[in-house]
Amino acid sequence: MTKVQGSRFYTVPEVARMLRVSASTVWRWIEEDRLPAYRVGAKNIRIKQEDVDRIVRPVQAAPRRTSAAKEKGVWEPPTKEEMARRQELVAELLEMRKELRIAPLTTADLVRTARNEREKHRSQQH
Repeated sequence: MTKVQGSRFYTVPEVARMLRVSASTVWRWIEEDRLPAYRVGAKNIRIKQEDVDRIVRPVQAAPRRTSAAKEKGVWEPPTKEEMARRQELVAELLEMRKELRIAPLTTADLVRTARNEREKHRSQQH
């Protein structure tokens, strides 16, 4: 750490140790312009204490998303027409499900199917 005109400056490894992150993370922050860095001479990079302090900020809980009805404290059940529409949709989906076949679904199903086919093929040969 060095001190120039009242500001303390740190190297990338020093900042990484202070924040308990990797030096590559500090370099990435510098490249993304999230953390200002200053060149001192041809090869030396330094970071101000104030800039390190700025990158550390409190975590704020994300606001909960609520529906407008919940915000108002009101919940209305669906109308008879809406319930009828939903029931028709469910019946239609169940009918479609009977016609569609999505098997086998897992690797175990594939292996089982392949073994059964191999056994059938062997039994037909003998």
